[in-house]
Amino acid sequence: MRIFVNIWILVFFLNGQAGFASDIGYTIHPVLSESNAYLQVDLKLKADSDGNTALIYFNEAWGEVNLYDCLESIQVLNTSARLKIVPEQNKIYIKSEPSELLHIQYVIKQDFKGNPEKAHYFRPIVNASYFHLFGHRLFIIPEYLYTSEAVHEIDIDWEDAPTTVHHTFESKLKGTYRVTRNELLESILVGGDFRRTTLAMNGIKLNVLTRGDWAHFEDEELAEKLESIVQIQQNFWEDYSDSIYTVTLLPLYSSGSNYIGGTGLSRGFASYCSNTDASRLENLTALYYHEIMHHWIGGKMRNKSLTEELWFSEGFTEYFSHLLMVENNEMTEKDFRKLTKNIYKDLKKSAYSEVPNSEIGLQRLSQESAIEKVPYHRGFLYAMYLEKRFRKGFQGSVTLKSVLHKMLLESDRQLFSNDYFKEVLGQYFSEDEIRQFENYIIDGQMIEKELIF
Repeated sequence: MRIFVNIWILVFFLNGQAGFASDIGYTIHPVLSESNAYLQVDLKLKADSDGNTALIYFNEAWGEVNLYDCLESIQVLNTSARLKIVPEQNKIYIKSEPSELLHIQYVIKQDFKGNPEKAHYFRPIVNASYFHLFGHRLFIIPEYLYTSEAVHEIDIDWEDAPTTVHHTFESKLKGTYRVTRNELLESILVGGDFRRTTLAMNGIKLNVLTRGDWAHFEDEELAEKLESIVQIQQNFWEDYSDSIYTVTLLPLYSSGSNYIGGTGLSRGFASYCSNTDASRLENLTALYYHEIMHHWIGGKMRNKSLTEELWFSEGFTEYFSHLLMVENNEMTEKDFRKLTKNIYKDLKKSAYSEVPNSEIGLQRLSQESAIEKVPYHRGFLYAMYLEKRFRKGFQGSVTLKSVLHKMLLESDRQLFSNDYFKEVLGQYFSEDEIRQFENYIIDGQMIEKELIF
């Protein structure tokens, strides 16, 4: 699921300020104890040229609120700078001497007690045994990094770290990394008693990290399943350009309930699963096909907005991930046909079946669970419809897959938007087909059943 993948773009206006060299660094000191578990972070960066430096730490992100409850003891150590925290702006302001080197220290802690449950997954988890958190929950960043889409050099040093430390960029304890804002914020960081399995394949270093004792599968089985799915999708996209990919699986402890979920990230994805008798590797298969597909749809081909293109990033992801499951005997054709009919039936009977695309806003997605499935289902059915249109119009010389391949090649200079997709359609079809796109996707009309099945 990538609903919040571009949240950074909408919270602040991108003003195009210049980037900076490697004058920003994080030293992270994990303290994992029964009495007081936390991550102490020392951040060093240069103050702005006028002495007014704004830092970004998100108080609300990915459906979570009050994240400043996890941020403690922030202070500037090396100067008499004045510091002001404004959670409602997601900002921390520092007034200091112009361009001086600032040494800022802060602490990240979890804000709940006991074992993590599903409701805690996207919050910082730091306890006596391990830590698990996402980049935007750990890294306070200067606003000039936030407003830049360029690649930056960032130093990360894990000091006195426990046995295992892993972040999406690498497993080294100390290094300088060339990353973008999104790669830093959309990272996963784990450590402590996590176990890491590393496989080399098609030029990729695949890292699989999990912990605990799983009832029905071993670490090696999990890694082999993921290796297979990554290779299948690399082959589908004919894309072998990545050098590292990380998958985490965190066991959740629940009484009777069986939760499975996750989120796609830059260079990998993070997942969770209830550790119960019902939790088996085959139950994770559909999730992994979907989330790895997001590496391309929603990842490399990034949406321009938060919600306007969800029909593509979620619906097309769902469609092609299930197609690959059928092709690789993870799902029968009979079950796929049953799935597609159920998707059509569920969308048709939904109270939101014909809600216009513009009304599928972030607030409605977070507050009304019934509308959350609409972009998944609408995009899935539209992909089926387009497959049929390409098959009829081009007899195999052009397919929806080949069109996506072409879009992937353009993705480094083109965000995905509805207007962009209309331009793509215009390369193959008449204005009538563009009007159908507007009818089915923009206006939200149901596609006639006979045009799909």
